[in-house]
Amino acid sequence: MLRALLTCVVAVPLLHAHSARPTLIEPSLSPDGREIVVASGGDLWPTSATGGDVRLIMSHPATASRPLWSSDGTRLVFVSTRSGNGDIDILTLAGGAL
Repeated sequence: MLRALLTCVVAVPLLHAHSARPTLIEPSLSPDGREIVVASGGDLWPTSATGGDVRLIMSHPATASRPLWSSDGTRLVFVSTRSGNGDIDILTLAGGAL
């Protein structure tokens, strides 16, 4: 798991090189311990807990933060500013329904 967090620390900020100061915040471990999702640059980025590629799973002009996995690992719950407020959104991982 430490390897995956280090991958996120190194890779995700590089993906946001256009930002004045990239951020890597709020890692969340999946219930089965296989994946980690982090919020960076207002987007959500999961990766394997054993290391590997970081992929973009949620991107929107609004900010996504504080990701948490559902207990069954099929959804991500996060705070979103899509409506202009700090609302809670739920992303279904299979299919991407919000």
